[in-house]
Amino acid sequence: MPYVYLLLSLKDQKQYIGSTINLDKRISLHNQGQVTSTKYRRPLILKGYQEFKTINEAAIYEKKYKRSHDALSRAIKRGDFVIISKSNSE
Repeated sequence: MPYVYLLLSLKDQKQYIGSTINLDKRISLHNQGQVTSTKYRRPLILKGYQEFKTINEAAIYEKKYKRSHDALSRAIKRGDFVIISKSNSE
């Protein structure tokens, strides 16, 4: 199933937004240092995720959330995201 996911860096407390069809594998790749954009921000924890019907739809929302953190905040408040871990940055 396709997802947009939200990671939290325990090193710098910053968030990372991505999309994938295999959430467990993708988080593992992030924490193994195999994703360039988060390689030096490990360890990372899954903060939340949102399910989609297609990877194209997930990619569209990933871009939307990256462009507007307000859109991400609204989606979280609406309950569109399954929240795993809360942080002070919300």
